[in-house]
Amino acid sequence: MSAQAPDQYPMKNARPGQGRGYGHSGYGHAWHDSDYGTDELSSDTLNKMPKTVFQAARRGVKSKRNKGVRSKEHHLSCGSSSEASSSGEGSAAPWLKIEGVNDISKASLNEEVSSFGRFMSLTEDEKASRNMLRSSLQEIAHWVWPSATVKVYGSFAYNLSLPTSDLDMVIEDCQAPLQESFQGFLQHIAHNGFEILGTLDGSDTGAFVKARNLKSNLVGNITITTGKSPVRSSVSVIKQQLLKYPAATSVVMVIRTVLSQCNLNDVPTGGLSSFSVIIMVLHLCQLMDGGHGDEIPPGDLLKEFLKFYG
Repeated sequence: MSAQAPDQYPMKNARPGQGRGYGHSGYGHAWHDSDYGTDELSSDTLNKMPKTVFQAARRGVKSKRNKGVRSKEHHLSCGSSSEASSSGEGSAAPWLKIEGVNDISKASLNEEVSSFGRFMSLTEDEKASRNMLRSSLQEIAHWVWPSATVKVYGSFAYNLSLPTSDLDMVIEDCQAPLQESFQGFLQHIAHNGFEILGTLDGSDTGAFVKARNLKSNLVGNITITTGKSPVRSSVSVIKQQLLKYPAATSVVMVIRTVLSQCNLNDVPTGGLSSFSVIIMVLHLCQLMDGGHGDEIPPGDLLKEFLKFYG
């Protein structure tokens, strides 16, 4: 995932599709080379791209607010988010207002990307509700498989979960065969506050269930295996990379929010998973890294993401 080039950002003069295998997205209107030139983007274009992204993000926050999925502190002054001027002047977006910026014209792109990442990250209550969901499944799993352990992976394990994200979990060390015991597990969760949304019996050594907790309304994607699952193997590696490239966290939150609003985050329908977005952003960080990865500005990273993958 690394590359060398003489530029400040090694991929700066690379075009999507030239030697790297990246093409245009094909979903709606993306930021194509044909729209904005080939090798360099003008300052007007660079301003235009993030503005469009944040307009979509603002609509997304307003939609989520209307559905009641954000906590009170995240909704502070959200009602005025639509008042932000499309010219970049006037009332600031809610993620800036919370941090004391009331005029959007006084905020840089770097500041807005960072603020948005903090704004969309889970609150302590939202984290607690997800940990409670894991704990309740751990208790149910013990009834069926005494030696089983429930572990989280995915965006929540990386601290990159959106308020509307599902919780990915794996139940390891279940006793084989699973065919009979899996049906017992489904009955247990159905009688303990869960709505079963879908199942995949798989085999004697593996199964899957998607279920919603009726109290918290959180959806869990639960993989069940008789041994150790490989899905946890990437958690420590991804966390190390996110520590090396702090700007990646905010950019991932922006991209995931926009994809969610465009209904492009559902893998079965052709969307991008959270893991794919994380890998794409970290790959770009490595290409931009000139030995000082922690100094990559989040605004620059977002613009390069849109140019490189657009």
